[in-house]
Amino acid sequence: MELKFLGTGSAFNRQLGCSSAYRIVGDVNLQLFDCGEDVFDKVLKKGLLDNKEEVNVYVSHLHSDHVGSLGSLIFYCYFVKNIVPVILTGEDSSDLKTFLSVTGALKYCQIAEAPYCIRTSHVEGMISYGFKLYIGSNKYIYYSGDSNEIRYEII
Repeated sequence: MELKFLGTGSAFNRQLGCSSAYRIVGDVNLQLFDCGEDVFDKVLKKGLLDNKEEVNVYVSHLHSDHVGSLGSLIFYCYFVKNIVPVILTGEDSSDLKTFLSVTGALKYCQIAEAPYCIRTSHVEGMISYGFKLYIGSNKYIYYSGDSNEIRYEII
C-alpha cells in the first residue's frame, strides 16, 4: 500500500504545494492526509475521487495549509459524489468541529478518532497529530503534517 504525495511544501513554499499525501485502499477508498488550500484542486485534477465509495481525510492540525480546501472537498463528496466523507483526527476534535461548523460543512461529513493517532508538538496553543499507517507485512509509515518532534514510540 503506497503513500503518494500531492505536496511537500508549506504555507510559504507554494512551488512544492501544501503538505498532503494519499493512498488508495482496495480501489474504492481514498485516504487523504491533510487538505490544504491547493489540495482539493489537485484531487480533482488527478481524478482521485473517480469510482470511489469511501473518502477518509486525516487532519493533522488546523493551519490553513492543512485544511484550507477541506470544506470544498466535503461539499463535493456529499453533493456531487454522494459520499459522506469521514474526517479523522485525534481524541480532541472540538476545534475541528468548530472549524467545519463555521464553514457549513460539518453536517455533510462524519468526524471520527483516527486509529494509531499520536499527539505531536507543532505550535503553542494548537493541537496537532501524526498518524501511524499500516502498509502491510508488519510495516508502518508515520505521517505528520508539521511537528517539531518525533516521539520515541514512533522511532
